[in-house]
Amino acid sequence: MATSDAKNPTARELLEPNYLDVDELLDDLEKDVLVQATGLFGRASLKSSPIEPEKRKIALSISGGGAGGAYSAGALETLLGRMRKRGIPVDILVGTSAGALNSYGVFLEELGLSNPQLNDDPHLRQPYSTFIASIWSYLDRHRRSSRWVVGRRAWMIDVATRGLNTPLRQWGVGVLLILLVIVLNPFLFVSIVMFSGLENLLPDTVVAWIRQGDHVHHLALLGLLSLAGLACAIAFTIRTFGESLFRDTPILSFLANTGPKGDLTVPLRWPREQTEDRARVLSRDIVAEWYARRDQYPELIITATDITLGEECLFTLVQPDTYHKLAANNWLTVQLDSRTDTSKRYRERDDALFTLSENLLHCIVGSAAVPSAFPAQEIGIYGGGRKEVRHRFVDGGVLNNSPVHLAIDAGATHIITLELEPMEEAKPLAKNDKGRRYNLIEAGVTTFTTLLRRAIDKDIRRTVTWNRFLFDHPESLEPPKWSKNTPRHDKRVIHLYRVAPAQREIGTVDFDGHYAKGKQVISLRDVLRRGVVDLQGKHIWRATLQHSPHATRSKPNAS
Repeated sequence: MATSDAKNPTARELLEPNYLDVDELLDDLEKDVLVQATGLFGRASLKSSPIEPEKRKIALSISGGGAGGAYSAGALETLLGRMRKRGIPVDILVGTSAGALNSYGVFLEELGLSNPQLNDDPHLRQPYSTFIASIWSYLDRHRRSSRWVVGRRAWMIDVATRGLNTPLRQWGVGVLLILLVIVLNPFLFVSIVMFSGLENLLPDTVVAWIRQGDHVHHLALLGLLSLAGLACAIAFTIRTFGESLFRDTPILSFLANTGPKGDLTVPLRWPREQTEDRARVLSRDIVAEWYARRDQYPELIITATDITLGEECLFTLVQPDTYHKLAANNWLTVQLDSRTDTSKRYRERDDALFTLSENLLHCIVGSAAVPSAFPAQEIGIYGGGRKEVRHRFVDGGVLNNSPVHLAIDAGATHIITLELEPMEEAKPLAKNDKGRRYNLIEAGVTTFTTLLRRAIDKDIRRTVTWNRFLFDHPESLEPPKWSKNTPRHDKRVIHLYRVAPAQREIGTVDFDGHYAKGKQVISLRDVLRRGVVDLQGKHIWRATLQHSPHATRSKPNAS
């Protein structure tokens, strides 16, 4: 019988479903499961073994969820700090929606291009060591973070979060209704009835009064003025909101200031053209820096939905081998292009696709562009000598684009998923969210978040099923008979770890805090701290052979 100690666990101990703390997770990241022949007849079994750093590929898979992304940032604060102390690098960053924003923050810091103000300026410095945690903390300094996300339309987030729970808002809605009654007055209806000869639809006294004073023309004039006012109101609404409730300029402006030359001390109210220019300059500098020393930096994969083609799309800054793996798995993979000859290896595929380096921040915004909430991002792609074609991109969660599956296809050996929904057991007869009623904005955004969560859960279950098969049948991992020492790269156990909150404390659109009966009870900073605190204890679920603590499974046969 195999024996083990804390430093040399058996394969069963290394894969056994359990809650881990960060140090135990880091110990796992330095191990792998290999096949060995034992017994008289060379029966295959699994054993744990230290993994060589060059063969290890650690992926952070960060899911979306709007304001809940603060929790992932808090978890990253603890996790990345410990990983850097142990000298364990992150090899792949995969992000969707809000997870794309968090992935970008980690990526920017790894490249050494993050805004130094959060470290040097005493008025801006935050009590966190990582850039992404400092960003979330900075956004919520005055608990008005929605102004950084949606700008002047932050009042819509405020109403969506708090509702009409103050006298001022209630009176405001009352006055608005009165104005609507004035605009949509009966004059137009009465004048149309009189001119069409349908007087019998009106009371006789009203008809007599109109004919006696010849008021029909006055009523017609008032009706036409009301119609003109209604048309102007509709035109103003269409012009103001266009294809979405919010503009993308505020979030793009903020991202443009996260670079080393940005300024977070001034209001971000630049014209659209200036915002575009600053975002493109920073994007170009980030891509150029990554290509200059790409062997030293992590790879970045951002998911989006191409509504022009109706397909999932990956915007990538990855090594050529990783790019070819993703393309071979039929992902629509678009590499951020280099202005030097370092991108030649990507063009070995005839179907290789690219986008200009200055589009990086637009790709990030596109990944978080929930349809109807934010406008689609128009980004040009090209390849194979063909001209650039403009496509439109929205939130990556629309087509259930799971970051977990992407990390596997990119060649990850160990995957840490940061999720925003609890790993709780489904209870069909449980109370419906404590009787909570969702407003229009929150219902729409939460629907897309739920789709993304279900996609992640589905891929985790599929990965666990594959791992359990390999665990029960280790002989399938043996090298082919015609090859003496060729490892089976196409078959391997994927080490999977899940980080998720115990409960969802904040809604998808609660950028200014969660409210109950008009009283603020939690803020983004509270959620950020919760992520930090959770990872101080045993909060990481080893999901390699069991996707959830609440799942049941039969015992594997392997020893």
